[in-house]
Amino acid sequence: MNQHATSHTAHDRPDTEAMKARYRDLSGTVRRRQMIEAGQAAALPFAAYAYGDAMKSSGLLKRSSHWAQLFCIAAAGIVPILLFIRVVW
Repeated sequence: MNQHATSHTAHDRPDTEAMKARYRDLSGTVRRRQMIEAGQAAALPFAAYAYGDAMKSSGLLKRSSHWAQLFCIAAAGIVPILLFIRVVW
């Protein structure tokens, strides 16, 4: 006979009401996070549109965005090489 097999009594069972309350709390948290993520996803096209309008109207923003883009491209090409050199040598 298996020593680990025991009969469950009412005292061994977890409190069902406590489990239900925890489930309600956690499912509410998940729903809130999903709503926040959906709102952020819906706001993204509007942010991109506003950025595009600002790029058309501001020469300084256009130049700084261009230089930031060039910096990111250069960093993406140089950083892996520098890391490789540091690891190998």
